[in-house]
Amino acid sequence: MGKIATREYCNTLKAGVFGSDLKRCPTKGEIVSAGLIVGGTYGDSQLVMESDIRAPIEVIVCGSGGYIEKLTI
Repeated sequence: MGKIATREYCNTLKAGVFGSDLKRCPTKGEIVSAGLIVGGTYGDSQLVMESDIRAPIEVIVCGSGGYIEKLTI
């Protein structure tokens, strides 16, 4: 069984997203507002399992003719 995410855990995925009360468990809404991605079907006020949170990965794609696109995956 997984663990409920804490603010401290979220900071391991994306440094500095939470700066205080690191032992507190943030809600889905707080996690998404901090710039992390939550999988699953959680409501905005629900706590989230660590395994359902991920940090977005930004990729820059350069194509022929100078076409550049920034993607978040």
